[in-house]
Amino acid sequence: INKIGNYDAQGTTIMTVASGIMFLIGVVFLILTFTGAFQKPVKKYIKNSSNPELAAEKINNFVQTVPEVNGLRYNHEFICGSNKYLITFGETPKIAWIYKQVVNHKRYFITVSKSYTVVTGFIDGTKQISFVKNEASADSHIEQLHQLCPQAVIGYTDELEKLFKKDLNQFLNISYNAPEFEKHTTDY
Repeated sequence: INKIGNYDAQGTTIMTVASGIMFLIGVVFLILTFTGAFQKPVKKYIKNSSNPELAAEKINNFVQTVPEVNGLRYNHEFICGSNKYLITFGETPKIAWIYKQVVNHKRYFITVSKSYTVVTGFIDGTKQISFVKNEASADSHIEQLHQLCPQAVIGYTDELEKLFKKDLNQFLNISYNAPEFEKHTTDY
């Protein structure tokens, strides 16, 4: 009496509510995926372009012809990656800064894993973080991106971070706006 299988009425109610919440979360993620909510940078690029149809066609061509290698795809026009669920996207010629970021995941003061990202800073002052497979992949991507973007500053320092945040024009004068693209790198 007052039991459903091995559960009492209160346990059944809690399980039903928890299952309903999980189902709703799943439905929300599906709706966001199918409406393109995770592709905001791509949508913004298409919307802000002078010819949205042509821009959409160029992006479709990019996605179909440029293979993804260890978490990133890029060519002389675009760069695309992922930051967990979100798509990262930008124009390659507008990259002003590239560096590797390593995050140590610790449990009880012991490093249990590391995650690696390639951070790209753009001339509009935005930064995008793209996850990559491992440190060797990050280093390889940075090398290849530097060949595509000789105008970009390579590497991270606290001074560069402050300059990028506080005085973007001065940061761009380091290399991006220089008359000839000089190689400005730090250890990455």
